[in-house]
Amino acid sequence: MVKDLKDMGINVLGETFKRLPGTDGSFTRVTEHIGQLHFNTFIPVAVWVVDIDGGGYVLIDSGYFNCNVEVGLKNAGYEEPPNALVITHCHLDHTGTAARLVRQWDLPVIASAEEAPFIDGSMSLSEAVSSAAQKAFLGLSSRWNMMTGEPVSVSQPVSEGDLVEGLRIIDVPGHTPGHIALVHEGDGAVIVGDTFGNFLNRIGRWPFPGIDTDRDEGLRSIEKLADLGYEKLLPSHGEPILKDGIGRLRMFLDE
Repeated sequence: MVKDLKDMGINVLGETFKRLPGTDGSFTRVTEHIGQLHFNTFIPVAVWVVDIDGGGYVLIDSGYFNCNVEVGLKNAGYEEPPNALVITHCHLDHTGTAARLVRQWDLPVIASAEEAPFIDGSMSLSEAVSSAAQKAFLGLSSRWNMMTGEPVSVSQPVSEGDLVEGLRIIDVPGHTPGHIALVHEGDGAVIVGDTFGNFLNRIGRWPFPGIDTDRDEGLRSIEKLADLGYEKLLPSHGEPILKDGIGRLRMFLDE
């Protein structure tokens, strides 16, 4: 019976994401070098396109299974494949098309060494938490393909301070164990992934129990971003923050 329920869960829940109508996304130039492919999906999400001064571009995250990233890029004028795919963290809305893009374009995949086992499927997020309730939630989510995308190998593990095509890696764990942010020094901007969201023009975190593997650590990561001193903050969910980013973060932290 348990096996039947598990199989039903995989077929009904996990595969549902793959069968949702495709969306091509809309492109917006956010800073001089950074563009946003916005996908109005199950939960709206951003895929970031970062132009490289020497030529080419890198893709940050890959959206849900049904995000037509390739079409969105072409519509935005990007005819060639990206130089690389950087993954901020393992969740389904950030890795959904990663395996497909790698198969299609033979891309190097870049993520933190801590996050790599959750992206390649060798570990479940339930192994990264201690509370029994959270283990049960994340274990069930993993079995039903609700939290992570199709496994894909990380070919270039990175850590704090590493440079990827001019982007500086910042470790911001908490939402997941190996979550990273990326600093573009020239544009004075930070791509923050899901460290926080900008919901209805208000900074916040996911309210659902179990989504963050360590909420206290996640709060420390937000404090770390505030201390970096960049005003332009680009979350994966919600509008980009293009001014007074430090003040907005400090206001959130003081609440």
